[in-house]
Amino acid sequence: MERPTIRELVTSLEKELIRMGYAEGTLKYYRMNWKMIIAHFDKIGEDYFSEAAAMEYVDKKCDFFRKEQAGELTQSNIYLFRIIRMMGDFQQHGTVLRRYMRSLSKVNDPLNLEMLDKFGIHCKNSENAISTCKSYSRTAESFLSYTEAQGISLEALNAADLTAFVKTLLGYSYKTVEFILCGTRAFLRFLHSEHVVSADFSESLPNIQTLKVDDVDIEDGAITVTNAKLDKHRQLPVSPEMLLRLQSYHRNVHTFSTADDWFFPGFGGKPMTLVNVGHNFRRFLWGARISHGGRGKGPRVHDFRHTQAVHCLRRWVLEGKDLRAYLPILQAFLGHVSFADTAYYLHLTADLFPDITDKVETVFGFVVPEEGVNDETN
Repeated sequence: MERPTIRELVTSLEKELIRMGYAEGTLKYYRMNWKMIIAHFDKIGEDYFSEAAAMEYVDKKCDFFRKEQAGELTQSNIYLFRIIRMMGDFQQHGTVLRRYMRSLSKVNDPLNLEMLDKFGIHCKNSENAISTCKSYSRTAESFLSYTEAQGISLEALNAADLTAFVKTLLGYSYKTVEFILCGTRAFLRFLHSEHVVSADFSESLPNIQTLKVDDVDIEDGAITVTNAKLDKHRQLPVSPEMLLRLQSYHRNVHTFSTADDWFFPGFGGKPMTLVNVGHNFRRFLWGARISHGGRGKGPRVHDFRHTQAVHCLRRWVLEGKDLRAYLPILQAFLGHVSFADTAYYLHLTADLFPDITDKVETVFGFVVPEEGVNDETN
C-alpha cells in the first residue's frame, strides 16, 4: 500500500472522524490545527507525516518538552499533543485508537448495531457481572468500529484482520491489553455461535495463559511468555519456592509430554481455560477458609500480581535500595509500557505500609498518582 501524503492522511482522518460522529465544532478545531501542522511540513519541505517532525512543531508552538519536564503543560498543550498522536496512529493502523469522547457512537452499520445489541443480551444471559457485561460491550463496539473503519464485513473476517486489530493495542498497559483481548474473544465466540463468522477466531488472538512445556525452564527457573505485549516475548524469573513446585508438577504431569504440549493442559487437547482457573481458585480459597466477596469483588487471581508488586517495593525500601534504579526493573517485570503505570504501586505501597510513606515520597513524590486517579489498568 502506497504511503499517503500528509494532506491525503488528513483527508482520510477527517472522513473517519465524521463517520464516528464527531461534532462540527470539534471538527473545526481539528481542521484549524491540521492546517497549521501541514504548513509546518510545507515549511520544512516534508510531504509525508512523521510524529518526530510534528513534535518539532508542537515544541516550537508551546515549549512542550520543557513544560512537560516542569509539569506545566496546559490542557491546550495536551490536546495538541493528542492530535499528533491521533495522526500517527491513523497513519499506522488506518483507525482512530485513542478515543477521548466516549459518548460517540463508533458503530454505524445497522447489521453491526443489531449484533452489538444481541451480544449485550448474550452477556447478561451468561450471568456475567454487570461491570463485565459493560466492558465486553465496549470492547465489542471498539472492535466493530475498527472493522467499519477498515471496510471489513464480519462475514469476510479473517485471521489477518485480527492480527492487524491486535497491533492497534500497542501502548496500552499489559493488563488492559489482556482485558481487551478477553472481551474480543468472547465477542468472536458469540459471532461464531450465531454463524456470522465462518470459524471460531477467538483462538487466533494471543493468550498469555497458554504456556507450552518448552516455555517453562525448570532448570534455571524462568517462564517465557509468548505474544505478551502484542508481538513481543517476555522472560519472567520465578522464586525458588515456585521453581520447586513447577519441577514437582512437571515430573508428575509431563513424563511423556513433548515440548509443544500445553504446560497446563485442559480437556480435549486444549489448554486450561480461565473458567477452570477461577473455579480452582475458589476451591483453594474455601480450603484455606478465606471468604470470597462474590462475583467481581474478590479476592481475584490477579490480586497476586498486585501483592507481588507491593511487597517487592516494600522490601526494596526497607533494604535501602535506590528506587530510581530499581523501579524500571519492576516495570519490565510487570510488562508496563508507561512508567506511570508502575508508579501507581508506589502510592499503593505507601497506603498499605504508612511507615515507609516518607521514604517513598522523598524519592518519587512527584510521580505518585493521587488516590483514585489510577483506572486500575496495571
